[in-house]
Amino acid sequence: MTSLIEQFNNSKSPVPIILFGSPRSGTTYLLEIINQHPNISITYEARVFRWLYASQVRLLNDEAMIYKNKKDFVESANKHGKLTIQEFYQQISPEHFYWGDKNPFYGENSDFLENIERFFPGSYYVHIIRDPRDVITSLMRKQMGGKPWSTFDKAIKIWLQHATNGSRFGEQNPDANYFEIRYEDIVGDDVQAARQIFDFLDIEISDSVIDFCQKQLESRTILSGPTRDLGANGAQSSDWSSFLSLEQQLECLERTGAWLTRLGYLSMDELFEQKNQLRKQLRQSPSKSSSGSS
Repeated sequence: MTSLIEQFNNSKSPVPIILFGSPRSGTTYLLEIINQHPNISITYEARVFRWLYASQVRLLNDEAMIYKNKKDFVESANKHGKLTIQEFYQQISPEHFYWGDKNPFYGENSDFLENIERFFPGSYYVHIIRDPRDVITSLMRKQMGGKPWSTFDKAIKIWLQHATNGSRFGEQNPDANYFEIRYEDIVGDDVQAARQIFDFLDIEISDSVIDFCQKQLESRTILSGPTRDLGANGAQSSDWSSFLSLEQQLECLERTGAWLTRLGYLSMDELFEQKNQLRKQLRQSPSKSSSGSS
């Protein structure tokens, strides 16, 4: 009887596709686009590559977990950690050649990405980035158990952490198959963005992907609990300026301004002008500056 590993080696890509980005940045929609391809099945936050890091790095560095004969055990654990993931994907999706996982939190710690590359060199990493002002607003609006997901300060830290770790991984691993794409570019022209993504993956785009993307222009598929009305305002709309207070808007520009210019959301002149304008408004109307949520 052919083993799952033998089946995997005979029928699947040797490396995974990894999708990640800050929470509320469009990772679920990115997954939806790619999974329209009939030969691709990427899991929705199985998070198995976080498990791989925890089991093969974090636990093995803990002497309370493994102490004597550590070298021999680590060699065995490393081997079987990779095989476990391969067997898992062969079992749940035997008919698809391309596989992988979508999880925003792979960018939470650059060690997660480094460890994937260590076990599966040559993997494909798609990092989706969204305007931090929209991400911060969405994180603050999103409810969990009747409470907001995040405060303003925590939301900024979450965005900076994910954007920094993901981009740094791409810069420090020139041989890795790393691709950054803006959320706004995807929803601005879904078909063209999909072509760019599949060109990067070196996979011929399918009619099913193109059809799905074209239909999104008529009616957006509602995914991952949107915090605003996509039907009325469109996926490209932003309302952070009416949600965030003037102080929050200024702090956001101060703390994420370098990223906003690097990613093309603002020019240096626009950043300078907007900060000056907000400072002027705050001086003139301090009593109106606290209208947003904290």
